[in-house]
Amino acid sequence: MNPQNKHEQNSTATRKPTILLDTDIGNDVDDVIALCLLLRLAQLDKVNIAGVLVSNDCESAEHLVAAIFAYYGYSVPIYKVRNGVRGSPQRYINTTLSRMDSRYQVDPEASFSSHEWMKFIANGFDADSLSLVTIGFFTNVRRILDDNQSAELLDLVAKNSFHMAGNFKELKREHNIMFASDDFEKFLTKWKKPSVYCGFEQGLRVLFRQSWLERLSDIDPIHPLVIAYFAFRTTRYDRPCWDPVTVLVACGLLDRFVSFSEPGTVELKWPNREPCTSFRTARGQYHRIVVINEGDELQIENFIKCLLLGSDDECNLAIEAIKKNR
Repeated sequence: MNPQNKHEQNSTATRKPTILLDTDIGNDVDDVIALCLLLRLAQLDKVNIAGVLVSNDCESAEHLVAAIFAYYGYSVPIYKVRNGVRGSPQRYINTTLSRMDSRYQVDPEASFSSHEWMKFIANGFDADSLSLVTIGFFTNVRRILDDNQSAELLDLVAKNSFHMAGNFKELKREHNIMFASDDFEKFLTKWKKPSVYCGFEQGLRVLFRQSWLERLSDIDPIHPLVIAYFAFRTTRYDRPCWDPVTVLVACGLLDRFVSFSEPGTVELKWPNREPCTSFRTARGQYHRIVVINEGDELQIENFIKCLLLGSDDECNLAIEAIKKNR
């Protein structure tokens, strides 16, 4: 799915979210879950996907993104970080790629510099039309913001941002910040658009069930999520939905099940010399944090299950029910 031109976008995309995704795919399988859910929503014509940044400097990470998009019948401009944080080496990436059907073994559309990539994105979309969604390290976004021309372009097209980052229940480290704390600190300083943070503690409350994968495997044993899930860990397990929750919040599809804090400020603190996050409400500020409503965890799990296993009609009915009862 290449970015729509502005004429097309003015007529259709303004009625649905347009997502600019930044993922550290390869460190955990929940990135694959989030990407598959986002692409399913694109199939249902509920979201547009402008492009993907890959913030894990791990060999073939961008190829896995391209392969998953190809499986769903889409392509987008992909930019992969250079000389960035290298997450858990390879993990499930090579295994997943090797087991996917050869027709999905595609190269990313083009090799961009970050500025060229940002120009390409900005040329395809109107001002304040995109939501930046990060489910990984902040290295790519920090570098875009460090370059004045790229920063102006991102500031032009992005209206807000959503982040799987931090822990707002306890003063404890969180993966996406721990390994690239300087990048996160710079991001906090430079990014001035409304931002929503989905903390580690919220993703823990929603589980992706292996039993769903067993059903999906019966339907399509070469589905990329089936391959990646079992390549990531061979023993039976349910996985917290850190990244999927963030993506669904960004798409406006969990508003019925979550609450948003009053505006305030996310801050980086260093207890025991480890980077941790805290949040304080403050008038005139532009950060908010997400809290899943007590008792609504199962509702979110059922919605994720529907998107994964349900027919188009079942998914559309579920989405309309959520929107109606917001």
